[in-house]
Amino acid sequence: MLRSIASRVGHVARPALSVSQPLMAAAVVAGGLRHAATYAKILDKVLGIDIRKKEQHMSPKDTDPIYENPVILPAPHGVQVCSVTFKSFQLHRLDFYMTFCRKAAASMQIPCTGTVCLPTVLRRWTVLKSPFVHKSAMEVFERRTHKRLLVIRDTDPEVLQKWLKYVNDNIPPGIGMRYKLTEYEPLDIGTQIDQAITTGNPGTIDP
Repeated sequence: MLRSIASRVGHVARPALSVSQPLMAAAVVAGGLRHAATYAKILDKVLGIDIRKKEQHMSPKDTDPIYENPVILPAPHGVQVCSVTFKSFQLHRLDFYMTFCRKAAASMQIPCTGTVCLPTVLRRWTVLKSPFVHKSAMEVFERRTHKRLLVIRDTDPEVLQKWLKYVNDNIPPGIGMRYKLTEYEPLDIGTQIDQAITTGNPGTIDP
């Protein structure tokens, strides 16, 4: 008797639970997913095939080479022949163009370093919002100039000129390029120049 009264009292004193709208929505979504999974299982049994989508993992051999990272060819001698500097205000376009230049160099068998990130140049301007008495109201504008560097080593001058021409012809708008060439001469170039001046025949100079 006492147990029944205690259970009734506890049952009456317990507050009624109310399901909020987010919980109801979650319950409806879960129920819909449960029904969809049930229907999929029924169709699997009827058709004899699995109609649910499965994740397909592609091996690296099946991917297109255009999506792979550029290959860095080894430089046996490590002799620097050219350094190319790129500038742009748009970082995503600059990085995309750097990948294009590196892939072009790899396709021409040119040893090229990876992309070297140079310090970003930040410049700010402070101007008045109004030319009248509101001097305290000002606006600050800034411009970020991103820079990248590529170094070419152990490359024939003719091949290097072809690569520079190809890269310069396909440069997108908004990117600036500047390169410095390094030419190496034989040790006896001074003697050859003196002989050419003495004989008057510049053809004796070995390029």
